[in-house]
Amino acid sequence: TFCIEGDYGVEMPYQAIDSVFVMETMPEIKYTKDGYSVFGNKKGLFRLKDGSDATFYLLGKQPPYLKMYTNGGLVFVNRKTTAETEQLIEELKPKIGEKFIE
Repeated sequence: TFCIEGDYGVEMPYQAIDSVFVMETMPEIKYTKDGYSVFGNKKGLFRLKDGSDATFYLLGKQPPYLKMYTNGGLVFVNRKTTAETEQLIEELKPKIGEKFIE
């Protein structure tokens, strides 16, 4: 199970993840639907500039970011530091296999 703790946290089985992409930039956000954005942290549901919705679990401002297509919709994830996000990537790769697209 892929687990994100804290405010707006979520648990989802790895099978619920359709694909994961590593991104260096974030999409533009139009507004917050149900969440917050403070000091680079973004958690909750946001409306993107293209009109779609995405859930954010961002703990830091530095890339990389994980763009995950899941059964529950589009999700963006990162950790406080680049090194922590890279560690998360390495942990995910063997669990989701070919769904990880670099």
